[in-house]
Amino acid sequence: MRGFVDGLREQLDFVWAQQWDVVWRNYVHEIFKNRNSTTDTRRRHLALDLGARGDWVQSADIQELTPQLAKAYADKTAKTVQRDLKALHEMGLIVREHRRVRAQREIIHSFLPLRRRTMKKEVE
Repeated sequence: MRGFVDGLREQLDFVWAQQWDVVWRNYVHEIFKNRNSTTDTRRRHLALDLGARGDWVQSADIQELTPQLAKAYADKTAKTVQRDLKALHEMGLIVREHRRVRAQREIIHSFLPLRRRTMKKEVE
């Protein structure tokens, strides 16, 4: 019985991770809703790619995080990366700490069902 319950918990965690990802992507797209410039598109991709990463990334590694970002930043300077990170930080989409950044995905907790947030606290 214990194995069955553990299997169900794994499945539930997988479903919640998928839901979390969808809510994050929708949130970022909503923030950039009527922003279609090249700069805004690059920043949106940066926010989405950092969100998919889910962990801290060195600022110097941003240009190589994904092939899409590598292409977007290929003809840009490190100053452009810093401007983009600053803009995303001001929008509340990322957290900066020293020379590293991560997506501030916890901001979407308010969009997730209350039951899941309560369950997660009980488990910890």
